Amino acid sequence: MRAIILVTGKVQGIGFRNFIRVTGKYGNLKGLVRNLHSGQVEIYAEGEESDINAMLEKIKHPTHPKAEVEKVEIFFEGALGCKDPWKDYKDKFTIDDKWGE
Repeated sequence: MRAIILVTGKVQGIGFRNFIRVTGKYGNLKGLVRNLHSGQVEIYAEGEESDINAMLEKIKHPTHPKAEVEKVEIFFEGALGCKDPWKDYKDKFTIDDKWGE
């Protein structure tokens, strides 16, 4: 299963992308995470649905000390809004340092 996750709140400039990378890596997921110009963080996750849902719970209730998540949107594969990954992630969970739109 694949999903696009958009996270809104205080999630940039605080190490949140690394929190997501570690959460994805140890949650048996592959994918990407990047900052968007809108102030959101975008996540592309691939794995079992249960693992993606477990990641969602950690995003909604982060243990990251500075994160303040206000809103989480998810678009599962096949849903309008779920697009292909913006770059290759080579079968791991990685941070993309380039900004997205």
